[in-house]
Amino acid sequence: MSTHHPSAGISPHRPPALTGRRASTALLVVLFASFMDLLDVTIVTVAAPGIAPPT
Repeated sequence: MSTHHPSAGISPHRPPALTGRRASTALLVVLFASFMDLLDVTIVTVAAPGIAPPT
């Protein structure tokens, strides 16, 4: 007698794709994080020479 598990051969469960409002929210969060990173790099680049110790 062979025991056959009902889920044998089925691929693992994948989470559902983002759709609608959740996808828009995720996109806005990623864009905002990218903007904040760019802003941080710009501020550090501009401010670093001004706060460097005199040589």
